[in-house]
Amino acid sequence: MAEPEALTNLNVREQCQAAFPHLQPAYDQLAADEVFSENGIPGLYFLVEMLFAHYIELLLRLPMSHGRDAALHAAFTFVDRLLTSPDDSVIGLGQIGIIEGREPWWFQRALPFGSPIFNKHARRVGDLGWKAATKASSILPVPPVDYHDLFGIRECIVQFLHAEGVTLAHLPDPSDRTSRA
Repeated sequence: MAEPEALTNLNVREQCQAAFPHLQPAYDQLAADEVFSENGIPGLYFLVEMLFAHYIELLLRLPMSHGRDAALHAAFTFVDRLLTSPDDSVIGLGQIGIIEGREPWWFQRALPFGSPIFNKHARRVGDLGWKAATKASSILPVPPVDYHDLFGIRECIVQFLHAEGVTLAHLPDPSDRTSRA
């Protein structure tokens, strides 16, 4: 199998679409949004922070399963591609869009999927969340979330994991401000 093309500012969008075709409906909604996209092209930070990072977080909120875990392995493989790009701005995109500002529970649940590359960057830019997650002696609770699914990411996940019985009820409900998924 050929090595994937190195990520650059010019190809992140197409590479993300190729790696996660099940997110295409969400990508299309993002691309159609006049605030977050220009001429049908999503801004890179909007793509990573508002679509891809939300996808990862929603998967981390689900119970362990074969499909969920495989999706997270694929997601963190793509994160590694962001963090090993020859383009420093793409590395920054991965650090800021995926790692920076995450809560301890997020890092704790991400640990089994993150590579040494991810761990190195998480130690560097993970704020206090990384330290709390790696020092925790027990499983941290997943806090309630105030989640706004602007682009239908929840539906994409349900479609992708429907064979495992995942439904919208398993994911945070945007209308329920105390959702714990």
